Amino acid sequence: MTRVVRVKRITLIHAEDIVRDALTRALTRDGHQVEAIGAIPTAEDRWSSFDPEVVLADADAGTELRRIREAVADARIIALSANEVGDAGGFDAHVPRPVDMEQLRRILRD
Repeated sequence: MTRVVRVKRITLIHAEDIVRDALTRALTRDGHQVEAIGAIPTAEDRWSSFDPEVVLADADAGTELRRIREAVADARIIALSANEVGDAGGFDAHVPRPVDMEQLRRILRD
């Protein structure tokens, strides 16, 4: 298993508990600081204190992408989706579900 070089502060936004829990465990094992939440309004309340470097968001959050960018302008925003998001759909990167952790690790290292 490849480990990340530098720890990142990651906000994970996903409505499904099982997906959120599994990704949180995997990212935490890799050494990242992860704040996992189920909805964007909850995330917005916490961003000022957590200041994420990366936001992993269900691609359904694409309708909220502008709000995310305004709230965390310097963060890299990565879509998680069961469907292909053409040209990343305005996100900085796209990881298809089920998530291939090696692919996600490569994206996080870049």
